[in-house]
Amino acid sequence: MAKRHVLMVGFEDLVSQVEILLPKISGQLDLISVPDGARCVSAHTKLAAAGVPPLVVILRPGLEFIDGPQTALTLRALERSLGVGASAVLYVTDEGASEGAADLVASIGRAVNLKWNTEQSDEQAAQRLVRAMAKILEQLRKRGKS
Repeated sequence: MAKRHVLMVGFEDLVSQVEILLPKISGQLDLISVPDGARCVSAHTKLAAAGVPPLVVILRPGLEFIDGPQTALTLRALERSLGVGASAVLYVTDEGASEGAADLVASIGRAVNLKWNTEQSDEQAAQRLVRAMAKILEQLRKRGKS
C-alpha cells in the first residue's frame, strides 16, 4: 500500500509531537506541515495532480496569505477541477470562537469542526489532533475511501 498524506496547516508548534503519534494510528501516513494557506493550496495541488490527494487536511481559521475558510473553499474547487476525491477537512477553531465554523463545515462537505482548548499543552493538543484524525480515518476506511 502506498503512503498517504495528512496535510497540517498552521500548527508548526505541534509537528514533532504529531509525527511521533501518527504511526500509532497508521504506518502508512506521511505528515506534511505547511505554515500558511497559500502553501497548503500549493502542496494539496501537487499531491492531487499526482493522484494522491491528502486523506486529511487540518486547518485553522487565522492562516496567513489565505485564511482558513478561503483555503478550504479553494481546496474543494481544485479537487473538482482535477477530478479527485475530496480530502477530509479537520477545521480547528478555538472554543467559544467558532462562529461560522458550522456553516463553513456544511458548505465544504466532508469536514468536521474540532473545538480547541487554548489552555491545553502542546502534548495534549497533539494527542487531540491525532485522536480526531484516527476517527476520521476509521470513517474513511469503513466507507472504502482510504
